[in-house]
Amino acid sequence: MIDLRHHIYSLVAVFLALALGIMIGACFIAPGASDSRSVERRRMEISRLEKTFDSLRAEIAEKQDGISALQSELDNTEQVCRGLLPSVVRWRLSRRSVAIIQTGGSDEVVVAARTVIEQAGATVSSSIRLQDKLATDARKVAEAAAKLGLGPPEMDSTAPVKMILTAIADAVTHGGGAETLSTLEDYDLVSCSGADGRGCKLVVIVGGAQSSKTNHTELLDAAFIDLLKERRVEVVGCEAFNTPVSSVGVYAGKGISTVDNIDKAAGQIGLVYALSGERGHFGWKQTADRSLPKTLERTSY
Repeated sequence: MIDLRHHIYSLVAVFLALALGIMIGACFIAPGASDSRSVERRRMEISRLEKTFDSLRAEIAEKQDGISALQSELDNTEQVCRGLLPSVVRWRLSRRSVAIIQTGGSDEVVVAARTVIEQAGATVSSSIRLQDKLATDARKVAEAAAKLGLGPPEMDSTAPVKMILTAIADAVTHGGGAETLSTLEDYDLVSCSGADGRGCKLVVIVGGAQSSKTNHTELLDAAFIDLLKERRVEVVGCEAFNTPVSSVGVYAGKGISTVDNIDKAAGQIGLVYALSGERGHFGWKQTADRSLPKTLERTSY
């Protein structure tokens, strides 16, 4: 579906370029031109371009019909997966505790992840959003690190960021840390909701950026994943299907399971099975190796 859309955009660009060519060509046909052969040649060129336009219009219409058919098929698949979701995830994460760390994506994506985690029987122990200032405001980061006793405010490197990420990782995995998180909120470096003070061994990172300017995957996500893996935590990285700047490639490079369509029912199923122990890269993008978990294919309901 995505490739077809890009193809249509390319055709439209060609269409506009040809239109510009006609306009430029018409300029060479001056009123009262004496060279009749030249005028006739221009007319033939315009006729040929008009035929090309007609062909492009037909091709664009055909591709648009193909996109509509694929979208309809995708919608039907989503309905089927949405209907199956409650039964295939039920009790898969029973009595488990899961933390959600948001580094990108929309709040709706986080809600989708939280909902399916709870449908699977788990409790979301904490939901923490890492704000952009953690990657962009070195002064605030250094001051917050000093306030927490992690380092002097004059530190001029990525060290304060890693110190703060370490403090967050400890709070998430070992529990407690309310005072640390509250201080970081005061500096507008994180925002927290639903923290119950319990530690956990399952963490979901919701990433993906709206633009390269707001993409902090290498600085924040990758470093945080390393810290969680040091603490023997099972980490799953996910993002929405149409995320402009993807993070799953970096996540996969860190050796964790990924879900590239968490906003879809199939991706939510993949998230639950990844948290329950199945390794893989679930979704529909080129970085994925499976649409649905192997465990699900072997299970009868």
